[in-house]
Amino acid sequence: TVNPHRIPALVAAKYEGKKYVVCGNRRLKCYKDAWHSGHDCWFKVIVHDFPRCPAIKDPFQRLAFIAKAVYSVDTKNDGLFPHVNKKRRMY
Repeated sequence: TVNPHRIPALVAAKYEGKKYVVCGNRRLKCYKDAWHSGHDCWFKVIVHDFPRCPAIKDPFQRLAFIAKAVYSVDTKNDGLFPHVNKKRRMY
């Protein structure tokens, strides 16, 4: 079994009243699939107010998050279907 407290939180950007997942789209897809299969899903989400992101104190981290969030907020489906790359990168 999976201990839900050990799964990292999703990280989202709140923009114009909507939340867009910036980090954790694979997990979001798994949660959505489980929910559609009839399972209850509870998970943690860290939400940053975009574009200011005042909770991120380090300016370099804030800029990196904003750059990644711009890609996440630029969506064709209003964030309803998270983009998940089919190929995983091998390091």
